Amino acid sequence: MGTMQRVAMYLLLTMVPLTGCGDDSAAVGTTVAAPGGLTVIYTNSGGGTAGTAAPLEFRVSDANGNPVPGVKVRFFGGGAIQRLMDRSGNALTSTDVTFFETTTDDRGLSPTDVYARWSVPVCNATADATATGSVEATIGVASATWTVSITASKC
Repeated sequence: MGTMQRVAMYLLLTMVPLTGCGDDSAAVGTTVAAPGGLTVIYTNSGGGTAGTAAPLEFRVSDANGNPVPGVKVRFFGGGAIQRLMDRSGNALTSTDVTFFETTTDDRGLSPTDVYARWSVPVCNATADATATGSVEATIGVASATWTVSITASKC
């Protein structure tokens, strides 16, 4: 292999990892903003599940605050979050119901069909029962977390 071929191969091997990160044009300075968190209190709860009444819209913006369309967003549910679902209650993925991947729309928003379903704690006679869940949205260079605090009041 000649010198020019070695230089070309070296450049190719160093550039491939930089171009294959999967953040679909999200640049340094890009930010993700989460919707406001939620606090829910249940009285005399026997446990079960509940979910958001409105979709979770995360906003992706560039360094100047402008919306960034076409960026791949990955959602991860944790804690008391049982699944990410559409408005009909169907899981968004069949392999991992707490993970979802999509692309921002023209307004830099994640799709409007991402809802969270969480576990409701069972009340007990001595103290309130509290659980916390979260949904993190990440674009590779930035992330934001939406949280829900769920309390079943003492019965």
